[in-house]
Amino acid sequence: MELARQAIPSTVRKAGQRLLAYGDLEDKAPRVLEEQLARPRREFRYTWTRDGRMKFSGEFDAETGQLAEELFVPPAKPDPADELGGPDPRTATERQGDAVAAIFDLAARAEGLPVRAGERAVATVTVPYADLLRESGQVTLDDGRTLPVSHLRRLLCDARIYPAVLGGEGQVLDLGRSARTATPAQRRALAIRDRGCTRPGCPRGPKWTTPHHVIFWATQGGETTINDLALVCERCHQLIHHGGWDIRIRRGVVSWIPPAWLDPRRRPVRNTAHDPPHRQAA
Repeated sequence: MELARQAIPSTVRKAGQRLLAYGDLEDKAPRVLEEQLARPRREFRYTWTRDGRMKFSGEFDAETGQLAEELFVPPAKPDPADELGGPDPRTATERQGDAVAAIFDLAARAEGLPVRAGERAVATVTVPYADLLRESGQVTLDDGRTLPVSHLRRLLCDARIYPAVLGGEGQVLDLGRSARTATPAQRRALAIRDRGCTRPGCPRGPKWTTPHHVIFWATQGGETTINDLALVCERCHQLIHHGGWDIRIRRGVVSWIPPAWLDPRRRPVRNTAHDPPHRQAA
């Protein structure tokens, strides 16, 4: 009660949880506690909706829950003011959802994950080349799902691609080599140059990002070089392919060009969130 008179609600809640934990420990025999620790309760349930969205529920034991909270709370913080001075428009729930998506994206690029046919994240995509060129139409994945071509272009930004030429009845006539992924040395160079996500105002560091091809290599002849790559995080990558934003690189400086509805003059904006603080003159 004394703590509640002077502390903020979250601190009082933690103290209450600690008291409950003490009481829980006192009511259980050591053997029962050891059995619970040996087999912690962790449940995860999910279903797919008709429009292709995943709904999930479940619960974690205290240790896993604490770890999960420590992971998603930092990336779920509101973004700084955008290039026009506006606050982060996302709700707390939306920010937490974006944070979990970013954690999944980071985990998918980690070493030691399960592989398929000797490689990670392998998917077969069937799309007529004409549709890929005009950025319209639908693509079909090997599990039967369909995606817009614009979605496919985003997935191909940092993917190992095996181009295949099919005959009229679907037989494989030629299978090319995988290509168009940034090398480890290029990723290190990008981390030094960009210092993190390049979208104006985004504070996410290099580990949360992937290289984005400014000139799309599959249809526009872009090359996998430092001058055609820019670091973007999972959420900001969506804005490039689906939000009307463009990127340009001039003399090693990455700028984002807003859509016309946001800035009719489409003036380039550079991210300064990663810049070191300037020292004041004595």
